[in-house]
Amino acid sequence: MKRLGLVVLGVALLAGLVGVSPSFSQGQPSPLGIVIQPSEFQAFIQVSRPVCAVGQTIEIQYRANEAPYFAYILDIQGNNVTRLLPNRFEPNNQINDTNWHTLPGIATYRLVCSPPFGPEYVQIIASTERIPQLEGGSGDFPLLGSNPQAVGQQIQQAIQAIVPTAKVATAVANLQVVSSQPQPPTCPPGYVGTPPNCVPGGQPPTQPPSGFTVQQVITPGSPQFAQMSAQIMAKLQAAGLAQALAQAQATQSPKARTPRRSAPHPSKSTSNRFRTPISSLGCSSSPRTRRSPDTPSPQGST
Repeated sequence: MKRLGLVVLGVALLAGLVGVSPSFSQGQPSPLGIVIQPSEFQAFIQVSRPVCAVGQTIEIQYRANEAPYFAYILDIQGNNVTRLLPNRFEPNNQINDTNWHTLPGIATYRLVCSPPFGPEYVQIIASTERIPQLEGGSGDFPLLGSNPQAVGQQIQQAIQAIVPTAKVATAVANLQVVSSQPQPPTCPPGYVGTPPNCVPGGQPPTQPPSGFTVQQVITPGSPQFAQMSAQIMAKLQAAGLAQALAQAQATQSPKARTPRRSAPHPSKSTSNRFRTPISSLGCSSSPRTRRSPDTPSPQGST
């Protein structure tokens, strides 16, 4: 058991734990394969952190709905099965009430999460009688074995031996230990890039890790500009839009308008075809006769 650091009076010990999930009810399989027939006697277990980062402390809460009972708390990590309660610091595991109890129950040690990372299980076995196979042992937190299946079979046999006169219940909490430093997200197997921009392996991501969209900028001076202009005009001509676009540009662009010509010099002869008709300037084309006040009207006076 190497996941949970046990700090005892300043001395770091290893014991192994991780996060939390709802406890299993009686009759459901445990990591050790222990099966107990459902009854009115029930046990419950949970931990204080759903996910425990390295260096964080963690507590285990447990209870049963009938008292008195004996509480055995086991840690299953990989192939190792370690007993957390009773231990050298809390050898008395007899509980005389149905309230929630906490492990550690005394201030002389703490449970601190430490590597390796991954899933782990904490299981309580509550019994109205002592289970001899779960008593004794050496060390602060005795190692019950390195084969969970074999350890589970031994515990199952020990429970069956006392069941005629004892009540037994069990529950399990699922735990998880993680790094203290946040890990960057990764793409699923077979994909490359940075989430959410994951693509099948061998293909470049459509977007850079920063999340900015990749765009190619083509300026009038770049080699691709002339080629793209010809391609665009060809598509416009195929769609019959090239002429309409040219007319629209000639109408809207100030540079496309016909510049105003200055009046011809009186001394120079100018052809009529270069003269702007007066009517085009919004004036009447009828000639006007300049007359003095004494000149009678061409239409005569009445």
